[in-house]
Amino acid sequence: MYGEKDLTNFIDGLDELEGKERVMADISRWASSSQVDIFWRLDTNRYPSFTPVGKPEPDMLINSAKELYAVCVVHGEGNSESIREAFCKAVNIWERMVTDPPKYKQENIDRVPSAVLVATEQSLNGHLFSGDRNREHFVEFSEDRQEAADRGFLPQREFAATQEATRSAWAFTKDRGESDKTGVGALLSSRLDNKEDNQNEDPSPAAFYYLAGESQPHRWESIPWFR
Repeated sequence: MYGEKDLTNFIDGLDELEGKERVMADISRWASSSQVDIFWRLDTNRYPSFTPVGKPEPDMLINSAKELYAVCVVHGEGNSESIREAFCKAVNIWERMVTDPPKYKQENIDRVPSAVLVATEQSLNGHLFSGDRNREHFVEFSEDRQEAADRGFLPQREFAATQEATRSAWAFTKDRGESDKTGVGALLSSRLDNKEDNQNEDPSPAAFYYLAGESQPHRWESIPWFR
């Protein structure tokens, strides 16, 4: 686990990929490292596959030394409805996981996912939707919210439409009074770690999710996550 990756097959077929599979390939290449393993639900020669546990199923698993994430990938192209449908799917997967925690039977996967995340081709930019028509502008933070960001529970910045979609998904989880081991949220990037936007940086993947019932329910974690 977490060894050097042979990307020969991946690179050879990259230009031929389209739509959702191309988004999955881009995210996989971005997140994969010597400390992070990628698994696809689809059986391809690019990444090892995992055996789904129940339906609906996540498209990918991102497995690092500390955390495991189940990821629902959508080829958004600015289509807000398809992204919102992906959040509905993520909430359904989350509900099943907290009711009956899955046990994936792949080598090196020995834990329940920390979160179910939605990802799009825009995740590398720190948001999910495309362009101003989906109101992807930065949100002004309140004093309390800025304090939470300074303590590392929230990113330093958020985009409006992505914030709205994630909070809508979180609303479904807040009815659970007990603490869950699995949260729900979005795959974003370290581009949100700074107050000033720097599009020249090479951002790292980050998980932003909500754990119902926790005294501090928000999680903002780099991938890989070092505690």
